[in-house]
Amino acid sequence: MGKTGHRRGTDRVREQARALADGGVDLFILETFRDLNEIGAAIDAVRRVSESSIVAQMTTEEDGNTLDGRRPSDSHRILERRGATLIGINCAVGPARCSRRSSGWRR
Repeated sequence: MGKTGHRRGTDRVREQARALADGGVDLFILETFRDLNEIGAAIDAVRRVSESSIVAQMTTEEDGNTLDGRRPSDSHRILERRGATLIGINCAVGPARCSRRSSGWRR
């Protein structure tokens, strides 16, 4: 999880997810992740404490792919297998590029 490290980052997400679940939330939103491994670890952390719905949103680079070079359709399948309920993108590169280049998110 970036400079934090995978284990520590996962522990922090799990701690926050547990507090939110204990507080009664029924939806988790994980957004603006640029790395598929990081958002996958965050999904895993949430799933360890809750079966509530998870919205998982990746952000793309100028070419429409994730930072690690994955196409949106590949990322979608991976996030779905990891346990995301809803999958989408948000626009780090701006809404015009997001809609034009990332149409692979649609089924």
